[in-house]
Amino acid sequence: MNILLKIKNFLIIFFLFLSTEISNANIFNDKNERLKSSKYMTNYLYGTILNKRNDFLNSQKYLSGIKELKNKHELYNLQYVIAITINGDVNKAYKHILDLSPKLKSRFPYNLIIFAKLIKSKNYAEAQKIISSYNNIDPLYDELIFSLKRWTILKSDIQSKLSHKSNSIQIDLINNFLISNYLGNQTDKSFYEAEILKIKSLHRYHAIIAMQKIKKGKYSIGKTILQNSFKDNNNSIFLKQLIVNLDLKQKNKFLYYFKGKEFEDNLAEVLYLFSGFYFDRNETQVSQLLLALSNYLNPNFASNYLLAFEQDIKNNKDKINFKVFNQIQNVGSEYKWYVNYQLVLNDLIEIGELEKVLNKKTKFLFSKYFDIANFYRYKKDYKKAIKYYLMAENLDKKESLSWDFYYYKGICYERLDNWNLAEKNFLKSLKISSKQYRVINYLAYSWLERKKNIPRAKKMLQQANELSNWKLGYIIDSLGWAYFLTNDYVEAERLLKIAYEKSPYEVEIYDHYGDVLWRLDKKLQARYVWKNALKLETIDDKIRKKIEYKITNGL
Repeated sequence: MNILLKIKNFLIIFFLFLSTEISNANIFNDKNERLKSSKYMTNYLYGTILNKRNDFLNSQKYLSGIKELKNKHELYNLQYVIAITINGDVNKAYKHILDLSPKLKSRFPYNLIIFAKLIKSKNYAEAQKIISSYNNIDPLYDELIFSLKRWTILKSDIQSKLSHKSNSIQIDLINNFLISNYLGNQTDKSFYEAEILKIKSLHRYHAIIAMQKIKKGKYSIGKTILQNSFKDNNNSIFLKQLIVNLDLKQKNKFLYYFKGKEFEDNLAEVLYLFSGFYFDRNETQVSQLLLALSNYLNPNFASNYLLAFEQDIKNNKDKINFKVFNQIQNVGSEYKWYVNYQLVLNDLIEIGELEKVLNKKTKFLFSKYFDIANFYRYKKDYKKAIKYYLMAENLDKKESLSWDFYYYKGICYERLDNWNLAEKNFLKSLKISSKQYRVINYLAYSWLERKKNIPRAKKMLQQANELSNWKLGYIIDSLGWAYFLTNDYVEAERLLKIAYEKSPYEVEIYDHYGDVLWRLDKKLQARYVWKNALKLETIDDKIRKKIEYKITNGL
């Protein structure tokens, strides 16, 4: 560890400790000398830091050694309970909560953990009471509580009127489908099935419907549902794995992942659904807590652990939980490919480990070649990327290729200075999907760089900005540069200033903004902007030399 990193870590610990002392002045003023020890404080502070970093395995290790804080420090309890729950020990978390004083039990995560334990114990009346005693936190949490209440009412002798009405059509539809299936109401179930199958994005529930059909012997109907859903969701690992299992006539363990007649399985599904919503909102701790409770209620749905792996990769890629990783690998070939590819993207294993397992019999070979091509594009090895894009393209001339396939291939050709092929691929991409603002921007800006089709490029860039709601600095910059090239420096300055303010880390935007300021005889401002560009970490040697020349000599 270098000296700067040591200093940074020391400062983090010091200020965390200081803030803890201020807000909890009596925590360490205890007769127990252990509470005052350096090691004790270090455990507490490191446990807190690791918890904030979503490294719950190591957070638990540090926090486990300082249980004397149990009834002294609210934050300690919350962090410890969250860590042990996310690490899979819900029973231990439940026991810890029961020992807390009533004042410390008021946190909403505790209620969710107690709720899950009561459901597991089939104490539905108490579960309904505990889930009803909460304060409004946010609309999504209200939806979660409303969904859980709907289910507990089905099992409880206590009748409760639901005052809340779902604000989400899709959440309501999923709940209605699951409830009608659980109750065996075939008329309602058929109606909600049909509604779900109309919504392309609900492919998880297409898969669950298909599994239920297959389990009942309606193999062809189930397979048709899967194939139709896959056409619109060809990146779904869940759908891919189901199709592989059916094609290979493997014993389909997926059929037993979710039992619609099991109450706990349904509540687990609701918790999993909301875990995904919180994951999309970047609320990692809530997402992982809900996922842990979902897995506690239904440990058989092994593919659900993929969400835990994705959270690990997103937040803590250097310390992957390999227990979870191995669970997912064992689900099937498509899950194994996906998680290993994520390790490759994060430089945890070599790409060769994946390349060597591919052969002509590999299922979904097109998408796997596409994955490898994208990896090489990320790494700026454009020749190898083109090799795999072409291998994918040549697999099946009838393959319905997406706009992004040609876009990515076009980028590689452009970086290899093969503009003719790059242009053809960008135009193919836009022929498939004409409103992709990234493609429009790339093609139009490339024309500007070549002083080609400038009027058309300007018109296209206006469209690209409208499609992106004028939110993206790099696209606004492209339009500003089009005005610069047509000598409309006033409009160019207006646009490039907006781009400069929206994208403070884009070297090229600084360069362009400095150029237009110079043309407007604002030379001091131009040099100021160019000098700031030299401070950016993203600047490369080529553009650095160009800007240094401008600072000295101007345009």
